[in-house]
Amino acid sequence: MDEKMKHLREIYKNETSFSEKERHAIMSKAKHESSNKSGGPLFPFKIAIPLVATLLIAFIIFASNDGGPLFQPTTGSPGEVQDEQGPTTDGEPSIEGYVMKSEDDRILIVEPRNKDTSSYTAVWYSDYDSDIEIGQKVKAWHSEQEDSEPPHAVPELIQVVESDVSSENTTLTEHEALKRAIDATDLNDFSIPVVRKLVYIEQRDEWEIKVEDAYNDHYSLLRVEDTLEFRVGSFSPTDTIEDDQIPEPNIEDIITEFENAYDRLIETDDEQRLVNFDSTEEIREDFTNIMNEEFVDYYLDTYVDEEDGELYIIPTGMEVFIDLEQDYEVNEVSDTEYHVIQEVNYEFTDHIELTYLIEYHDENWIVQDVLYDPIDE
Repeated sequence: MDEKMKHLREIYKNETSFSEKERHAIMSKAKHESSNKSGGPLFPFKIAIPLVATLLIAFIIFASNDGGPLFQPTTGSPGEVQDEQGPTTDGEPSIEGYVMKSEDDRILIVEPRNKDTSSYTAVWYSDYDSDIEIGQKVKAWHSEQEDSEPPHAVPELIQVVESDVSSENTTLTEHEALKRAIDATDLNDFSIPVVRKLVYIEQRDEWEIKVEDAYNDHYSLLRVEDTLEFRVGSFSPTDTIEDDQIPEPNIEDIITEFENAYDRLIETDDEQRLVNFDSTEEIREDFTNIMNEEFVDYYLDTYVDEEDGELYIIPTGMEVFIDLEQDYEVNEVSDTEYHVIQEVNYEFTDHIELTYLIEYHDENWIVQDVLYDPIDE
């Protein structure tokens, strides 16, 4: 420190008065001396700030390369909890079919089988929505499944499919008709029950349903009346018979006798009384020679009314029969079953494919069922 500075400090200590110019000179000198010795009061920060900035930039770059942005954008109001994204119906479903079984807190969904294929797809689902019911047609999505036959899976989503049949034209829905058929059939005997046919026949105001077993030739044919009353006719194949005991069927005779039985039934007098039968027992005895018991029940319920011991015809629509004078097709399904098929397009009917299911039963060939398949124009 020079002599002038020492002199000024002594003056300051002794509280000697000095001018404003002298005070300013003292402060400037002191500041200059301090700056030369310490490097300035912000010296540490001049080094620290660039260093921290460099480290922060490096951290952000590292985090971005390792797993995406460091901070995820959010939507919604501040403080709002965002819902997790639920399952969607994007892409094809894993399976689309009918709910055919429900057991042990799981359901079996089976794709329907059309007449052009013998394959099937089925999946057991657990942890499913409790609102899903037997007989419903659904779509289901899953990502993983157990390696079993059929496979087991936990669904990501199960969606009910609306019926193709308008509920405005029917009393029952497709779901209700199939559920009634399933409830009336012992599906425990079916390994994998597959819907082969499920149609509404407007002419007869009833549903026709065929359920097959995917693993063998066992099946059930069912007729469900389109009414709120629970009425189901079940038609199942006969027991296996030795081949050498089965005669060849005379298709024309069977079809002719089947139509003749109907003609005998509807023949009446002027008061609409039946003229060929005095009791329902007589009708049953006559008809069981050419058709099964369930078919006889159908004719009795549809066409016969009993009042005061007399039998009267119930006015209703006409039955449709195979016309032997027109072309028809005969398919041998097995040694005990034949299908007779004809395309029918009368003025009083829709354009349909008419099929007689003829089977060997109790040493006799009978009409087991008649199927009506609408043909799209």
